[in-house]
Amino acid sequence: MVREKNDIYRKIILFILFLTATNIFQYGTYLIFLLFAAVVIVDRKMKIDQTGLLLLLFAITYVIFCGINGESYSNSLFRIVIFPLAYMIGLSLYKEATEEKIRNIILFIAVSMATRPVSNFVYNLVLEGEAAFKSGESVDIGTGVVSAATGQAAYYFFLIGTLAYVFFALKEKKLRFALFVLYIVSLIHDIALGGRTFILLTVISLVVGLIYSLYSSKEKSPVYKAVLIIALLLFAVYVLFTFNVFGLRDFYESSYMYFRLYSIYSISFLETSRIDRKLVYISNMFKYPFGGNNIRRNLGVGYAHELWLDVFDDAGWIPYLLLCIYTLVSIFRWLRLAKGLKDRSIGVLVVGLLAVLLTAFFLEPILAGCPTVFAMYCIVDGVISSHLNYKKRAAVTAGES
Repeated sequence: MVREKNDIYRKIILFILFLTATNIFQYGTYLIFLLFAAVVIVDRKMKIDQTGLLLLLFAITYVIFCGINGESYSNSLFRIVIFPLAYMIGLSLYKEATEEKIRNIILFIAVSMATRPVSNFVYNLVLEGEAAFKSGESVDIGTGVVSAATGQAAYYFFLIGTLAYVFFALKEKKLRFALFVLYIVSLIHDIALGGRTFILLTVISLVVGLIYSLYSSKEKSPVYKAVLIIALLLFAVYVLFTFNVFGLRDFYESSYMYFRLYSIYSISFLETSRIDRKLVYISNMFKYPFGGNNIRRNLGVGYAHELWLDVFDDAGWIPYLLLCIYTLVSIFRWLRLAKGLKDRSIGVLVVGLLAVLLTAFFLEPILAGCPTVFAMYCIVDGVISSHLNYKKRAAVTAGES
């Protein structure tokens, strides 16, 4: 009876996590607090470690400096405090965080997050047809608000991170097919919106996953088979595109992505590239050591399109350095997990996802555009930390016996 009750509680927690990952009605930030409370109620405790304290210190200093700079305390508080809470949720989510549970939580988050933009895609197609995507913006099904491509595409980052695993390591055929179909729908949606980061992240996911698979796999034939399948798929797409089968070329050439790549707009984009923005930010870091959005607002540069530099412009050096330290700590933790996995196939998932998310953090205004992405990263990082602690305890117990 106790076990049945715990199973019900776990399902409730996963349901809240699903709603949080989709950022339903734009309430994902608040749902982190509900998820945190649910985990506390189920386990009657909440774990915290040095990383959790580091993130908490980052959140506190960020809020303090934003307040000093005259920013809204409410917005800063709810946007930033969720990250240490998210990490602690992951750290406390499982009593025994096994390798399989890490895999399952990553796939669960990936599918949950993709649910929102896919729903928007279908909704806008029904509402206006192809005309809905001519400007790179579309109506959000939950709020009715017009949302830009960057904000919607961010919910695909986790799904893209699973792509190498789908091709090179996943053995369940039905699950592989379902994830691949979801990816194709996401790709079509992204092309319609005019997104470009999606394509770059796809390449990074596959290349990093392939390198890791060749490095770690004892049996190379499944990897070569996956590479052959990818090559055949690309060739098939090339043929279909060349001969305009199913109107594929017409769809692409009438898409907003084609407009962005081959119009006058693309020239202006290149002239003020994101690299140039980052250089402006870096060159002004000692001029505005306490943040205050001086670079973005007063210099008229816009967002740095990078997680860390955007944090610096918001709140200055201290939160920036704390976030950099957390990022490095989490990277080493994910890589240590991948190195020590018994099931090497999960390593493809972990390394591929890490490469995709770090690249996305470097290219997009995560905190302003989609803080849910970083919150989910913190949750997965917490689960990974819990797993490493679990392995350490198991090793000690085995040594004592």
